[in-house]
Amino acid sequence: MIGIQEERASTHISSVDVNFSSKKALQQLINTTLTRWNCIRGPIEWNEHIYYDDAVAKKTDRLANDLYLFEVETKGVSLYSVSMSVVGRYKRGGNLIDFFEELMDSLEVQLLHPDQEFAEMSDCYELQPNLEEEDLDLEDLDLEDLDLEDLDLEDLDLEEDLDEEEDLDDLEEDLDEEEDLDEEEDLEIPLKDMTDVQIDEYVESLGRCPRDEIDEWALNYEGGPILRYSYVKFLGPVTGETVKDITINSAIFKNATLKNCRFSKVTFYECDFTDVKIKNTKFKKCTFFDCELPDYVKLDDNCLVSNM
Repeated sequence: MIGIQEERASTHISSVDVNFSSKKALQQLINTTLTRWNCIRGPIEWNEHIYYDDAVAKKTDRLANDLYLFEVETKGVSLYSVSMSVVGRYKRGGNLIDFFEELMDSLEVQLLHPDQEFAEMSDCYELQPNLEEEDLDLEDLDLEDLDLEDLDLEDLDLEEDLDEEEDLDDLEEDLDEEEDLDEEEDLEIPLKDMTDVQIDEYVESLGRCPRDEIDEWALNYEGGPILRYSYVKFLGPVTGETVKDITINSAIFKNATLKNCRFSKVTFYECDFTDVKIKNTKFKKCTFFDCELPDYVKLDDNCLVSNM
């Protein structure tokens, strides 16, 4: 759906199905991609209705920039359906709606290739025609061109096909055994002794959100060296810590004191900063997902706050 009202524009693409270990990982990729492409000029709304109507128009009237709308629907284990839309005044040369559509098409390709980081939006968009060409259109197949008389069934080596199937079965069994060994190696580190990075790697290998594991990670911090921040309730002061390039899950800083700390490129997910005491502590290029964050906490201009 495409709509225009005064200087505003909205664009919408069909839902795309993608495989991710968790909804959180999917949201993080969307945010980091838009940040890398320097396209975030307004708030991101999750699970908003993807359409352009008077309510959305009124909401955009109060925004200086764009409004990014995403609907994420869980369709199965590690399978999500994502609908994407942008409403705003953004114009970077040429047609406003064309830019929005190019952005959404590029983001779709990035979501379909999560292991490949596209530095520029245009690099990602160039793959879109190739993806479309890979689809087989049966309407283009002329059955009259097929000469069944030229097909010699004696040339088909059925025994060879059966051997190939057996080889594939053996290969799958070997891969399953290797995966089991990898899981055993991962468990060599007790859950209670894992760092933030090890927790992220472990959850990625699980392919699901953690459940009982959280009880093993939960602990109260009252002082001393910090093993991890995720799932920790900070009762004592945190002083002189430099933290960068990690994800912190469900940490509780409520009523805690952060003194002379530096957080850089840290992703905070469902963390509670209620009544936290900030003393000479800075946040640079950090992302906050669904966090309780008081207004008095000063963030760098490059920080992103996203609440569902």
